[in-house]
Amino acid sequence: MLIVDNSPLRDVRIYKVFHPHPMIYSFNRAGLMHFASATEYDRKEGKYASNNNRAIRKCDALYLDSYQREPAREIQFFANAQTPNLSISPDTLIRIISQHLLTTPDHSFETPRDFRLFFEKGNYSLNDAECVFKNYVDQLAMRFPHKCRERRK
Repeated sequence: MLIVDNSPLRDVRIYKVFHPHPMIYSFNRAGLMHFASATEYDRKEGKYASNNNRAIRKCDALYLDSYQREPAREIQFFANAQTPNLSISPDTLIRIISQHLLTTPDHSFETPRDFRLFFEKGNYSLNDAECVFKNYVDQLAMRFPHKCRERRK
């Protein structure tokens, strides 16, 4: 297969994040392309397919860095850790939320319940993600007050 230089598939990076739920995230130069359940991928492609695929980089958990500019990067917190964490930017978080909205029947996103699909409970990144999301929702509510169902406090 020939991939043209300006193709979105040219610089694709694929990560499997193990905690709290196994998920596969794919990124290109523009940011997050897609994410899916690693369990579903393994069910479709074969047992342990996501673990055995060398193109998929393994990461322990998601980490939200509010000051990060690039969509995703691997970071190592501890020298003795076997797998790095996947650090994401706030823009990537908003893309994850918007793609998750498309998969729910009522097209909703509830905090903190839905954040627990992506971040471990009691984690700094979970709290930071809730703050980023709240600020984003507040900005939308101020720009489009006529589209709000409830008045935000």
